Amino acid sequence: MNLEWLDAPADEVLAGIANAERGERPAWVPTWRQMVVHVNNCLMLWYLAIASVAMGVRIDTVQDNRILPKDIRDIVILAGILLVWILASVWLERWSRRPLSDRIRVQHGRASLTALANGFEPKATMRIPFRSLITAGARRAFPRFVGSSGTEFGNLSRNRPHAESWHYMRVKCPVALPHLILDSTATAAVSKHLPVSIARGQLLSLEGDFDDWFRVYAPEDYETDALELLTPDVMTVLTDHASGYSVEMIDDSIVFFSPGHDDFSSREVWMRMAAVLSRVLPPLLANARVYRDDRIPAQVMSRAEISWRAALEDAEEIVVQPARIDERGRRLRVRDRRSGIWALFGFLGWIAALAVLYVVPGIFAMAGLLSIVDGH
Repeated sequence: MNLEWLDAPADEVLAGIANAERGERPAWVPTWRQMVVHVNNCLMLWYLAIASVAMGVRIDTVQDNRILPKDIRDIVILAGILLVWILASVWLERWSRRPLSDRIRVQHGRASLTALANGFEPKATMRIPFRSLITAGARRAFPRFVGSSGTEFGNLSRNRPHAESWHYMRVKCPVALPHLILDSTATAAVSKHLPVSIARGQLLSLEGDFDDWFRVYAPEDYETDALELLTPDVMTVLTDHASGYSVEMIDDSIVFFSPGHDDFSSREVWMRMAAVLSRVLPPLLANARVYRDDRIPAQVMSRAEISWRAALEDAEEIVVQPARIDERGRRLRVRDRRSGIWALFGFLGWIAALAVLYVVPGIFAMAGLLSIVDGH
């Protein structure tokens, strides 16, 4: 991989960004400054609610709807604090609209320019184009880098706070594969970080110490198919070069993923991805190219013929044929708490959180102000 931009001087990176005119941060990705503004606005609204309710209760209940001199003094003090806060909020809003600092722009620029140097285009998106456990629900990907062969990588986030986030690499497979999940024991991405549960009857035990590195799940009656894909050489490179990733094979995608976001301006991250692309994928894709689901009659070629043709120089062009997976092997039996009734509960919880943050203090503030105005 060409990693020169990771060590280039900052001024060269800024100049490179200007020349490339790609990789800029999308407007829909919030900055930390914008998040500070939202927190400030919420706190200011709660301050107004608490202050007005406290004064309203004192005037309307304790003092029998009478306004005393001390109340006027306290109202002036509270109003003065609110006025200063509003002025500070106006400045904070303007501050949040300032361009990103050179440090942040250089960090993003190193990632984008390194991706471009290696044939990957920066393409942030709010609509993930492939199916996976980590893409279920509303997702956005930034940064996201896409290659011409269908390989892409980046960071995934959900559109709700405190939701799980991921860094991932997706490789487009030349044929469809049964749904397999390899849950890394190092990160337990599936078992601990995803709100899903996979039926235990689909858990496989493979040879050697592979079970110490990955928990493998395959649809029932697809144990042999999993072994055809996860041959000993594939298991070796997975444990040697991809033990920090969990892996999902679904439809025509092979997805490597791990919890949290990655810093794509880091040399270590690029070297880790390079190891997956150069060491792990070649034997795995070689097995995938000759795999066919025997449950589907009249596949394009018999498995023996595919294996024989795969040895030819132009085998990749020959074997990349439409291939299908039987209905039983297309999806694992998974209970996903982000769908069905669980999704409804999550949506209602999100609405309730917004109400607590904004609607409730707004109502309290209005009620308190009316109580104060009603005093005499």
